Amino acid sequence: MRTLSLLLLLSLVVSLSAAVPEGSFVGVRSFGAGAIFGEPTALSAKWNMTPGNALAFHLGWSLGMNGINGGVDFLFHQPWITLPWRPYLGVGGRLGIWSGGRFTKDYPDATSFHLAGRGLVGVEYLFLGGQLGAAAELGLGLTILPGIGLDISGGIAIRYYF
Repeated sequence: MRTLSLLLLLSLVVSLSAAVPEGSFVGVRSFGAGAIFGEPTALSAKWNMTPGNALAFHLGWSLGMNGINGGVDFLFHQPWITLPWRPYLGVGGRLGIWSGGRFTKDYPDATSFHLAGRGLVGVEYLFLGGQLGAAAELGLGLTILPGIGLDISGGIAIRYYF
C-alpha cells in the first residue's frame, strides 16, 4: 500500500510539472533569497526548478514554539494566472527545537523537538521585471513529534531573485 501511494504521488508530481506551458517561465529567475515575517520569522530561499515547480526553504525563529525552526516545501505554481502573479500550492515539512511549550507544560525547562508535515497555499507577486518577489502564504499541518497536534504557519516573504 505504501509503495502504491508513493507511485501515485510521483505520477502526480510528474504530470503537474509536465502540464505547465513553456512560455510561462519567462521573466522568472531561478534563485531568490530573503526573509519571511510571521510564523516562523526566518531567512528564506527559493529555487524555481521548472516553470511550475519550486523548492522553498526557511530557517529562523518560531514565535509560537519559542525556538529554532527550519523547513522545506515543494511548490506547485499554478500556470492559469499570468505573470506577475504566481499562485501556488505546496507540501512540505517543518523541524524545530524549543524549550517549554504546550507539549512540555509539566516540564517547563525541557527541550523538545518538533516535526510536522504541512500543506500550504500562497501567492507571489513579482516586481522590477522579476527581480523582487513578495509572497503571502498560509500553511496547515499535522505535528508528529513530540505528540499529535495542529501546526499552523504562514506569513509574508520578501525575496530578491538573482
